[in-house]
Amino acid sequence: MRMKNDPNFERRKQFEEITENFNEHLPSVKKRLKALLNEGINQHDLFTIGAASYWLGYVLFSTGERKGVLSYALKATTLFAETAEYDLAARSYNLLAVYYIVTGSYLLAADAFRKLAGILKEHPDAGVKTATLNCNIAENYCRMGDQKKAIRYGEKSIKEVLKKTPDDYRLLFTVAGNMSEYYEREGMYDKALESLSIMKDAMDKADNKVDELARYFLRTASVRYSMGDIPEGNIYADISLSGAEAKVSMHEYSKDYERLASDLISRKDFDRAKAFIKLLEDYSKKTGMLSDRISEYKIKYAYYDAVRDHVETLRYATMLNECYELRSAENLSTQLEIQDKLFAAMDDAKRLIRQAQESEKNLNVDALTGFFNKAGAEKFLVPFCRKGNGTLMVLDLDNFKLINDLYGHARGDDALVLFSKILRKRCRSGDIICRVGGDEFVVCLENTAEERVIAAFTEDINLQMMDECRKLIGEDFEVPIGVSVGAVHIPEKGGEYDVLFRKADKALYKVKQNGRHGYCFYYGENEFSGVDDAADSLSRMMAIFGERGTAKEAISVGTADFSTLYRYAARHSAVRGTDAYIVMFRLQKKDVPGDDEFATAVYRFGNVLRKTLSNDNAMAFGRHSTFFVLLPDTDAAGAQCVTDRVAEIWEATRDSGLTVLESSFRSILK
Repeated sequence: MRMKNDPNFERRKQFEEITENFNEHLPSVKKRLKALLNEGINQHDLFTIGAASYWLGYVLFSTGERKGVLSYALKATTLFAETAEYDLAARSYNLLAVYYIVTGSYLLAADAFRKLAGILKEHPDAGVKTATLNCNIAENYCRMGDQKKAIRYGEKSIKEVLKKTPDDYRLLFTVAGNMSEYYEREGMYDKALESLSIMKDAMDKADNKVDELARYFLRTASVRYSMGDIPEGNIYADISLSGAEAKVSMHEYSKDYERLASDLISRKDFDRAKAFIKLLEDYSKKTGMLSDRISEYKIKYAYYDAVRDHVETLRYATMLNECYELRSAENLSTQLEIQDKLFAAMDDAKRLIRQAQESEKNLNVDALTGFFNKAGAEKFLVPFCRKGNGTLMVLDLDNFKLINDLYGHARGDDALVLFSKILRKRCRSGDIICRVGGDEFVVCLENTAEERVIAAFTEDINLQMMDECRKLIGEDFEVPIGVSVGAVHIPEKGGEYDVLFRKADKALYKVKQNGRHGYCFYYGENEFSGVDDAADSLSRMMAIFGERGTAKEAISVGTADFSTLYRYAARHSAVRGTDAYIVMFRLQKKDVPGDDEFATAVYRFGNVLRKTLSNDNAMAFGRHSTFFVLLPDTDAAGAQCVTDRVAEIWEATRDSGLTVLESSFRSILK
């Protein structure tokens, strides 16, 4: 039985509870199973569709109904063949094989048993025991008339039950009952009696003896009649008849009814024979199967021939001949029907699988980017992280809100699509990409990535993102769009996704605090690593922001890179004996404008600032609507001149009326 970590555990338990003692509440059980089948189809739930199909087929077959069993069994086997659901796949193949046995399709039964044997070899914990498989194979050989093989497989079955599951009294009883028939047919009466003894011992230990008693009495009567012990046979035959009415639905009993009726007719015990003939007639009407009707007519023909009723004998001879002709035609049509139903089941299964896959995709995939959404992240990243040996990254698009505010949400969506294409090209087939928020993404790289890989990853994306957005929106696109990355290594032995996500998110926050457009690795609560070499940073920043050496405006960088440039400029000035200044501009709301209007004004001030400055200046946007400007090779008078010029140009814009501009400056050497 599957364990509680099985995702279908609760639904599996529900089916088992519904079908427990189904004979007592048959109409309601069938109704509930059909409701679950429809529910599974509507929800594209393959397990529920397959499980409902199997249990409907099983319940119908067990209660003597044959209509619909083949379709249900074929649908279940076809569906489960496409999944890892080996337990119900094994049960479904067993049901299909037994159906074939009862309907006389012995070669098809053998093929189904071969598939079942393959499942049990790979999954010995499936719901069908190998003892059950051997028991049913033995029955198939018995129906084909090969009693020696029936005995061989039956003995294998009973030995396995006694060795591995001696407390499975129901299976032991069934196998012993079948063995008594096989031995009886071969005239091995001592062995037949020995099997009856095993039946009795198993029956005495079983909780419910009603079913067991009926079959035990029938089998004992048949063996005693075959041995010539007529008085004992009569006793057991009479006992079995007293409670037989409830058993006309069981195919195991119908075989014994036919055998006993034949024995009784041959001994001219017509009264008892008529009682068993009536049971066969009831059973034939219930199943509606041609094979059962042939059994009924054969016995009736033998009976009327024995009592010398020539009219009825001729009638049943004619009817029997018609049935044989029908069976001859039915053999071909049955094969064609099975083939048609198999193809139909396969087509139906493929359709259901496609629907389920599409439904799962809709549930787990973000429609805009094609990446997994937050639900998909939970589903696929949890096992990925537990597997271990990888790198988890949390990515956030910098200044994305400004694109929505300035160019509209349609352009914002276009920018997200651009980003998704760039990101997909930077990842490999084994990596997992998820969009977990508006502009927040999670990427899991297969195998652990070195820090230089993440650095190159971040740099490439930032470079491409800015270039592509300019191509999309126009060369006047000035939003400093980029990506910030927080990363953490997944331990080799694996880890929990939510814990690793929080660590990577802390690293991302560190990047945001220090100016964006960069990366940071989480190595511990107080140990973050990032690129800190001044020359490397300067080269990287120049590439990221598209500086080509001919621009007439300042370089716009994140605060982390601005800090690096600050240190670089300080060393440069100290060596050359020159000075450099840092200027701070701060905007505050005036007349309480709306947040969107103020954000737009701040953005436009940044454009004014960048275009007013020269290409040897650097600027960064900090928190609380603050801008920092680095002025290398200048003095206090030069810094004051820049401050005044920026204020004058800003005052001439319409947005200045929404803000109050403050500024200050100081030397970086003091």
